[in-house]
Amino acid sequence: EGPDRGLWLVNADGSEAKAALDLPPGSSGPVYDWQVRWLPDGSTLWVAVPGPASDVRIALHRVSASGQSELVRTIEALDAYWSPEGSRLAYTRPLSDSLETRELYLANSDGSEPSLYATPRYWNFLGWSPDGRHFLYQDNQQVYLGTPGGPPQAMGNFLSIFDPRWISAEQFL
Repeated sequence: EGPDRGLWLVNADGSEAKAALDLPPGSSGPVYDWQVRWLPDGSTLWVAVPGPASDVRIALHRVSASGQSELVRTIEALDAYWSPEGSRLAYTRPLSDSLETRELYLANSDGSEPSLYATPRYWNFLGWSPDGRHFLYQDNQQVYLGTPGGPPQAMGNFLSIFDPRWISAEQFL
């Protein structure tokens, strides 16, 4: 907030705070944990910065651990979810102003080569598997297992699969 509004990298002891990314005026900024993804080796993080509230675009930034920031691409999207290993990106675009029904896209981590995966209604992203080979999402009160390059698999309704947590690459609780 204020004149120093942006994304900051800070040492664990609170020292050496440095600005890594200035947020553009009118941007709502990354306010959800899904908008930031550190790569497992700690060298880089992906950041999704939404535009103003009336805009349906997200700026994808790559930030190095040293604080160097690069705008990689701007995509038409409301949300962005990187897989844990950082190689894939899931995001949605609204089909109307109601935001009720969306198009779910899968893409490379930088937003390139997007592919329409599904058109969920009353959407909720429920998480990637630890290896990024699968993900769970909710569509109209049903939960589906998604696989990049494969069709969605119905798993059950959202009451029977409530708040799932991946515990391994092939199992969720």
